[in-house]
Amino acid sequence: MKRYYSRNFHVALPDVDDLDEEHVLQAYYEEAFDQMSEEDRGELFDRLTETAEERVAREKSEATAESKDDEFLDSLNKEVKSGTLRGPPKETPKKKWVPKAKPIKLPLKESKSEEPPPDIHMSFSDNLQGVTADWMDLDPCGPVTKKG
Repeated sequence: MKRYYSRNFHVALPDVDDLDEEHVLQAYYEEAFDQMSEEDRGELFDRLTETAEERVAREKSEATAESKDDEFLDSLNKEVKSGTLRGPPKETPKKKWVPKAKPIKLPLKESKSEEPPPDIHMSFSDNLQGVTADWMDLDPCGPVTKKG
């Protein structure tokens, strides 16, 4: 619990020894209680508030439920040993392999026109001297206007 307190409250482990033990225990159990589900809290509350007679009755019912489970397990083991009830198969059946599918050949579409594509000629120039820079006057955030 001291290690828990040290880790969760960022206190050096040797310093936790100097703290009040009740304070460390309270922090631990409060955190544990906060993380419980509503159902678990109800069960804990019932166990903490039960009388001695209720506790004896609860323990007796838990023991009978456990003995019933043990009896059922013993009967299953006897049936498996006698051969009337078979257990899981010893070997898993081998998988049947499906042959690989043959590829499908689709016919290619032939182009309807026999004309070659148009020739595109582009030329680039790195020499921008003498070119007016109207595009530099444009405001990139403003509206587009045509000069004409």
